[in-house]
Amino acid sequence: MFTALFKDLYKQGLTSEDYFSRLDITFFTPFQIMTMDGWASISREVMETYWWSWALFLMFVLTSAFVLVNMVIAVIFSTTHETESKRARHERSMDGIPS
Repeated sequence: MFTALFKDLYKQGLTSEDYFSRLDITFFTPFQIMTMDGWASISREVMETYWWSWALFLMFVLTSAFVLVNMVIAVIFSTTHETESKRARHERSMDGIPS
């Protein structure tokens, strides 16, 4: 979506760097935005030309942050559950109760 909307900004001299002209560059730019690394400068440059682009950047940042936080929580939960299961199996084996 970003490539389709903003691919010509660099060619037209409206951004200082090429953020969206090719698909491979467009894969890197949303990753950079998702990690919050310089996303404000990217969005400001685009918003100077397309004022409504703030909505796209905001939706992307909120959605990616939500997904990222949920993935971290899932990994923590999964690890905790696995550790607890191993501990419980170990305690049962020590008590002589088959699992």
